Amino acid sequence: MLNCTYQTTYSGSFLFWYVQYPNKAPQLLLKSSTDNKRTEHQGFHATLHKSSSSFHLHKSSVQLADSALYYCALSD
Repeated sequence: MLNCTYQTTYSGSFLFWYVQYPNKAPQLLLKSSTDNKRTEHQGFHATLHKSSSSFHLHKSSVQLADSALYYCALSD
């Protein structure tokens, strides 16, 4: 699991997870603005927890091909 914590005063924020594979540009993996709603894509899932200002990224079966840089971003 990867955990992203954030600070904002805006309640309508969007949170994003990006992935950057070696020698490639970053690409959007998941986004969410809905509290406690699970979002899924390409075997990954994430849940935004506004009460703890956190956005967790999970993958149940991690493979060597998942080796990459993972970025969390916020947009107010």
